[in-house]
Amino acid sequence: MSKIIYSVVYNRKRCLNKKGMALVQVEAYLDRKKKYFSTKVYLKPEQWGAKKLVVKNHPNADALNRLIYEFVAMIEKKELELWQQGKRISLELLKDALVTRENKASFVSFFKQEAMSSSLKESTKRNHLSTLILLQEFKRDVSFSDLTFEFISSFEYFLQSKGYHTNTIAKHMKHLKRHVNITINKEYIEIQKYAFRKYKIKTVENKHTHLNPEELENLEKLSLTGRYLKYQKTLDAFLFCCYAGMRYSDFINLSPDNIVDINQETWLIYKSVKTGTEVRLPLYLLLVVKGL
Repeated sequence: MSKIIYSVVYNRKRCLNKKGMALVQVEAYLDRKKKYFSTKVYLKPEQWGAKKLVVKNHPNADALNRLIYEFVAMIEKKELELWQQGKRISLELLKDALVTRENKASFVSFFKQEAMSSSLKESTKRNHLSTLILLQEFKRDVSFSDLTFEFISSFEYFLQSKGYHTNTIAKHMKHLKRHVNITINKEYIEIQKYAFRKYKIKTVENKHTHLNPEELENLEKLSLTGRYLKYQKTLDAFLFCCYAGMRYSDFINLSPDNIVDINQETWLIYKSVKTGTEVRLPLYLLLVVKGL
């Protein structure tokens, strides 16, 4: 019986991703056929030593080289286990055994790690993690193999049973879809098993409304006493945002540096968190709006 020959290859497809990086894979060769297994390690061309087939010029070179070595050892161990079971070794059998092993891994841990290490804003990260909490409430231990069309459809029904609005459900499904897409991109799941291929996220048109002048005036005159007194600053902040047309995310990032005197007039100048554009608001206009 022939032994599978393993070797490490970098950038097999000779194509870099948007970050200028390519994947390190393990090539398995048997009976003139080849299969490739992802190490999940992406490197820039200058970080790979083509002669010695090792990571170099990388701050975590030693750790990554150890990870790659252990990955190859794990594959060889799996081949040995199949041989000890008396099975006829083939690349397809090895692939199926490895996919089964990976599919038992925790998608919950993967989701959390990807969310926390992403470049998303902190508030957005918290939103994504709220989806993860609901997912665990639906099923505590979610593996990669669980991520089927039936699973996400059942998760949607679970959210409906909790009384969530259609658009709130859509938000959570979009979060889930993002992380399922990452599992596909990182080759934890084969693209043929993509659960969202046939699933359509449903939304409804929202009818946005606003407070009228009388309602705003009622809020201004509202007298908070007793245990509600602690909400006075919150109420003041809300009214300021209403009159300034400011998002909450922008308000909480304000500092004294955002108050600027220009030509003997006081201006509020800040950069919008959502759009990145600079906003200049003459504060005296707020007094005009208030009729003061």
